[in-house]
Amino acid sequence: MSYDDLLLDCLRKKYTPDSSDYNSSQNCNEFTSLFIGKVYLPDELENIEILKKKLNDPVKLGIIMHFEDQLNKINWKFPFFHFKSFLDDYFSGVYKSRIVENYQLTSVKDVQEIVKILELPKRKEKIKFNDISNHAKITNLKNHHLIYDEFIENYHLFKNEINDVYFLNILKSKLLLEIIKGNDKKEKLNQKNITIVNEFNFLDNFIYRTLSTNSDELTFKQLEDFSGSNLDRALEKLLDENIIQNKNDRLIFNNNLTENKIRDLIITGITSEEKGLSFKQILTLVLDEFHYFTHLPCFSMLKTILGNFESQHKIKIQEEYNKKHGFTERHFFSSVFYEKQIKVSKNIEKNQYDRKIFFGRPNISGIEFVYELERLAKGELDDVDDQVTRIAGLILATNQKIMTSAKSNSLFEISTDVIHYAPSPEEEKLMGKLNFVLKPETEVMHLKIMLDEKITKNLIEKLSNFVSSPDGIGSQIVVISFENNDDVLNKLPTDHSIQIVDKNQVIQWIDIVPKMPCRKGTVAKIMSGIEVRGVGKILHMYYDTGTAIVEQIGTGNEITCMIRDLEEINLNDQREDDYFLLHNNFFDFLNSLIKFFAHNFISEIIFDYKVNYEETRENEYSLDYTTGEDFMVTEPLRVNLTEINNMTTIHSIVKIDSSNNENIVFKCTCNDFSNATSNLRKTAICKHLIVILIDAGITNDLFSHAWETDTNPLNYWLNVFKS
Repeated sequence: MSYDDLLLDCLRKKYTPDSSDYNSSQNCNEFTSLFIGKVYLPDELENIEILKKKLNDPVKLGIIMHFEDQLNKINWKFPFFHFKSFLDDYFSGVYKSRIVENYQLTSVKDVQEIVKILELPKRKEKIKFNDISNHAKITNLKNHHLIYDEFIENYHLFKNEINDVYFLNILKSKLLLEIIKGNDKKEKLNQKNITIVNEFNFLDNFIYRTLSTNSDELTFKQLEDFSGSNLDRALEKLLDENIIQNKNDRLIFNNNLTENKIRDLIITGITSEEKGLSFKQILTLVLDEFHYFTHLPCFSMLKTILGNFESQHKIKIQEEYNKKHGFTERHFFSSVFYEKQIKVSKNIEKNQYDRKIFFGRPNISGIEFVYELERLAKGELDDVDDQVTRIAGLILATNQKIMTSAKSNSLFEISTDVIHYAPSPEEEKLMGKLNFVLKPETEVMHLKIMLDEKITKNLIEKLSNFVSSPDGIGSQIVVISFENNDDVLNKLPTDHSIQIVDKNQVIQWIDIVPKMPCRKGTVAKIMSGIEVRGVGKILHMYYDTGTAIVEQIGTGNEITCMIRDLEEINLNDQREDDYFLLHNNFFDFLNSLIKFFAHNFISEIIFDYKVNYEETRENEYSLDYTTGEDFMVTEPLRVNLTEINNMTTIHSIVKIDSSNNENIVFKCTCNDFSNATSNLRKTAICKHLIVILIDAGITNDLFSHAWETDTNPLNYWLNVFKS
């Protein structure tokens, strides 16, 4: 072993995290061989000098070591991840839903985890799914070319090793799939070309069928050549990892995994759950029974199985209005339970007097709402959100009617029943002002949303043909466009069957709406219903049933509630802020607190206390807190806390000691804190202090991009708790 190899090995042992950090996976160190004993192939000789220079530069050496660790962390959990392809997809602005499919991930959260491990910058995303303009890629590379170039240079240094690990994972998966399908003899394996195996069709998205002019691109010929010469190696790995066993010259799984068993397990799970199952819940169901399922192209397999169930009318697949969302963001019901959900929703909303309080979030102004719509159109916000979802939410907030009509049509983004819609006096007044007509015979209102597109004569003709068809009977069409469409106004039918709504009209309509639905990805309180007083992050919003899926803090359980019952926690995000990032960090913070307490304790605090800046009065706590001089937090900051359930007035003085000379970092004069310290707890904390932590984080913008930095005082405090 050379001196350089010895140095690298020493550094690796010193700085590489323990394998237990990767769940003791046998694949956690696949990339460790990138450095040790590397043999240069003829096409890599030019990289020798580059690598030597990097090894002699402490900074560059550290980057390479970190690069190795990043690949190890990703590979153990995501075996279908290919570094170069993922990097190109990310900087090209490819939607997360397509990235999920390309690398057989389980959700967009996996994409976010990989981005976090690689420490990639925030990017601009494609405006449309099929956008071929390369505008997003050009912008991303212009803003972050140094990061991209560094990664690509390191990839070139170890391209063969990285491709070797990827191809080996593909081959192992292909062999496992063949064994599941009944090919349990070694001599029968690997006889079929991977290009005709349906479960591996996702490879067509970034592996070329013909030789590419770009030497960095992967080809199926490379993959097939690798598979032909590495069959024994792949089988040996599967046997060593105890994924399969060789009994009497037959290759088998420990639990006799078969496709039929997987299908039976899934259909039984879906049909037995009245509220349906998310993709994550279905995957968890399969993994609990067959924990080797992650080695297979699980996304493709589940998509095929669930798609077949739907075509056989065994299940109903519920989609969100955000067309950016892929298959993993859908919800799956038995056909019977889905119809039951629709019926319940219709019964709740059919009468005007049945309207319940819509919690949501305060509506600032129509101008702000439109501004966010325009940011979405430019790809400046995370693709968990989109224009159609926002407008669907607006409709739900105004009339709270079922969002999917039996007469919906693929020509429109939204179709809503308006049979029972009774506009408020304020809405009627505005409709008259805008010359917007809702005909009494109209049963269905179809919405065509094309905010940043002009309306053409051909489109109006197409819409007119629809209105005249049997499918268009009893319907009206609203086209929402922010472009200048004066040239086609005279082409509209005079019977108001097709109406155009412009930007100014949208602003005026929104200005009269007091509450807007919570935004997807935000942390919210459940204010009513079966799950009342729950707190969690909104994962999915389905406007056809008016329901949302929320990930509960602490437990990670996915719970179903009505959209109208959710109240978004106000993090004081401004118009240019990344609200999704703020709420994601806030959610992580709450989960960190729950590690020291029960989740119910934190939920109760969030519900029972509020911070205000008025004079102290009866039934309020008066709390003063300060922070260490090293932290960029306003001091002193006086906080008044209102306790709702306990009518006793207590005066508590709170101090935060950042010197950490004692085990107790916080000090409070309340009885709960005194009892905790008298019991010699290593870390003493009370409900007042938790409220202060939350308030300090919100008022001082501590959940922003600097959330995980060492200078963030919330991280400092949490680390003290852990110590």
